Amino acid sequence: MAIQTYLVGGYVRDLLLSRHGIPATPSDKDYVVVGATPEYMVSKGFIPVGADFPVFLHPKTHEEYALARTERKTAPGYHGFTFSASPDVTLEEDLMRRDLTINAIAMSEDGTLFDPWGGEEDIRRRVFRHVSPAFREDPVRILRIARFSARLPEFSVDPGTWQLITDMVKAGEADALVPERVMKELSRGLMEKAPSRMMKILLECGAWTRIAPDVPCSEALLRKLDEASGINAPAAVRLALLFSEAGDRGSEAAKSLRAGSDAIGLVELGERCGAMLREKVEAESAVRLFEKADAFRRYPRFREFLQVQQIASGVRPEPWLRAADAARAVATRDIAAAASSPSEIPAAIRAARVKAVRDTLAQTHTDKDNAS
Repeated sequence: MAIQTYLVGGYVRDLLLSRHGIPATPSDKDYVVVGATPEYMVSKGFIPVGADFPVFLHPKTHEEYALARTERKTAPGYHGFTFSASPDVTLEEDLMRRDLTINAIAMSEDGTLFDPWGGEEDIRRRVFRHVSPAFREDPVRILRIARFSARLPEFSVDPGTWQLITDMVKAGEADALVPERVMKELSRGLMEKAPSRMMKILLECGAWTRIAPDVPCSEALLRKLDEASGINAPAAVRLALLFSEAGDRGSEAAKSLRAGSDAIGLVELGERCGAMLREKVEAESAVRLFEKADAFRRYPRFREFLQVQQIASGVRPEPWLRAADAARAVATRDIAAAASSPSEIPAAIRAARVKAVRDTLAQTHTDKDNAS
């Protein structure tokens, strides 16, 4: 068999999406090499990096080149696979092991498409469809189709594919998903334009209750996730928002799913300080909130905390930000230098911050009265 190289996967998919009127920017290129051996790739200067199957980096571009391979399910979950990457594996066999038809299209060096499973037609039809019944062997594909739904909300799930997904959940395949892999797909999906679509897929197929049984997700929260996407909120804000309906169980659930320290910190702030934001903005209570939320040392995190609370609970962040800016403007070094003893410094700084916030609030009220 002659050795041939093809572009595969996301680059080809995104190229075809853009051709069919769906905004997409082809970026990272991945290649499959048919008819080669690991020894051949090394002889050409490629650098082996694959732990489970032969993957190589191009010596100049560092793009990934994988040998064409087949796979066979040997155990439950998504680790239970054996791979074969012999030189007689065909391009069609390699594409057959992929998840969705839109991801199972190859392109030769002269631009010719190889699409044995009808991926381009499914792009035209705006549908996610599995390549083969082997789809059900890897529970990560449940997460991937949910994530793709967030990225391409105009696509629907083929009925046959939906049946496979629900059967996988009923068979307990989703129970094998580890938190790190779940969080990887969730984090990516929440950064897409319609994260609610991802969550709806996971909710409706039953996977979400297996993945995160202590994390409710209402229709209202789905709208809020899309709102966060619409204002381009940071990743930590979107993740923290996902746990906002879990009450005092939110931080533990976020830790269990390995949500990352930034998101977990925002969830913990909500549990510790969220109720204080429902109070009237007054000087003493505002400074107490800033101290409890560590806003003087970690002001960017405090701003993100306010953003989470604004989307989740309708908190108006502006008064709190004005008060925080006033308190942060206090010249703490001057106060410390003027103190007669070190023990007086904390109380003097706090008093100055309270006064600064009180003056700012009074000025705000005066400005409003003048405007009316």
